[in-house]
Amino acid sequence: MDILRILCYFENDSDVIFAWYNQQDAEIQAKTDAIIEVMQTIPSKWWRMPDFRRLNRASQGLSTVRIISDERVHYRIFGFFGPKEDVHYTMLLPMKKVDDPDYSRSGPEAFRRRDLVLRGGRVDEWAFPKDSNPEAKV
Repeated sequence: MDILRILCYFENDSDVIFAWYNQQDAEIQAKTDAIIEVMQTIPSKWWRMPDFRRLNRASQGLSTVRIISDERVHYRIFGFFGPKEDVHYTMLLPMKKVDDPDYSRSGPEAFRRRDLVLRGGRVDEWAFPKDSNPEAKV
């Protein structure tokens, strides 16, 4: 099956992707929703730039969901194909690209989280659409 279930990483019983999502303004939430909705409806072999990128070099094995605001602020959500490669895509670590442009901190942290997931760490399915956040920054 080429349509993958989108999962979110949990840390300390908290969905880190949803926590990040709730801190974003309405524009970033809408762009995130749109990208993930497409990811949930088309085969992963068709996931492409500008919204998705498989990483290489030191980050080989990871990929990013790419969100760009109208003001050209770049956000990334690190993820990987797994824990069952042909069934799941797990989002691990959201970040603002300007905070770590070369992924020197976020890359190793995403690998750490991936390894925890592969050893049975908690994940849960992304529910689309996420409940709207009345406190989202507008």
